[in-house]
Amino acid sequence: MVRCGQLLDASDPQRWHLWGLVASRGTSGFFLSKFGSVLHRFDSEPILGPAMFMIGRMLKGHIDSERKEMFGVGYQLDSCIGKANRALDFFSFQCAAARAAVDTWCLIARRMGNSLLNKDIRKKIGMLIWEARELGNYKGSTL
Repeated sequence: MVRCGQLLDASDPQRWHLWGLVASRGTSGFFLSKFGSVLHRFDSEPILGPAMFMIGRMLKGHIDSERKEMFGVGYQLDSCIGKANRALDFFSFQCAAARAAVDTWCLIARRMGNSLLNKDIRKKIGMLIWEARELGNYKGSTL
């Protein structure tokens, strides 16, 4: 999985998915040494949103700020933990914003009633909204 990830560009979320899986199984070097560069470029290159989302997704549950560890590996640099928390915050914000969008869509669709949209179409549109969270398009003032 590490070698497959190396074949992919840093902007490809699949790279971070593969390396995150490897990191969660004990080999975190590639993930931890490379993810900071994507976070650094993200402010000037918003197209990296999907990669940032995946980095945050893979870090979820693997950051221990008290022990200063990521994937069970100790880090003395607070900046690395800070970057990891920023990616995790981005992931959490995108999920919360998508959830709010799905809830709003469901409310609107129910008010429109069955005369315009059947249940399957309403459900499909809700699923499409939820899946689009991975694109990282929701903007927040805290990020």
